[in-house]
Amino acid sequence: MHTVIKLKSFGRKERKTSSPSAAFSFDARFLANPHSHGDLRNLDGRDIKVRDFVMMRDNCAGEIFAENIASIAESVAKVGTKNGYTTQPIFEVFCYGGKHRSVAIVEQVAKLLKSRGISTGIKHMEL
Repeated sequence: MHTVIKLKSFGRKERKTSSPSAAFSFDARFLANPHSHGDLRNLDGRDIKVRDFVMMRDNCAGEIFAENIASIAESVAKVGTKNGYTTQPIFEVFCYGGKHRSVAIVEQVAKLLKSRGISTGIKHMEL
């Protein structure tokens, strides 16, 4: 059996604390906020325009952040599978509203993990 990584995005505006069942929680509020750009406000992090904004701004800070999360998740999945770990660890990413940055990061992490042969499940709490 392979360890499946669960990825969750949410906003601190609606949910003040992280899930007690989360193995890892990452704060994406340091990334540039698409909400403050009128043409991106009504889109979400699954849209290519928002994704590119989040990933490429500030010397690719979002891309680097997603890669770091994916590397941790990959280690957990590989070691977990080797050791018979049956729990599906939850990696959550949050921002303020939970519709742009956290969603874009979770989608990118899932894409990276899929390319490495690691199964994921995604839940966007605010969408």
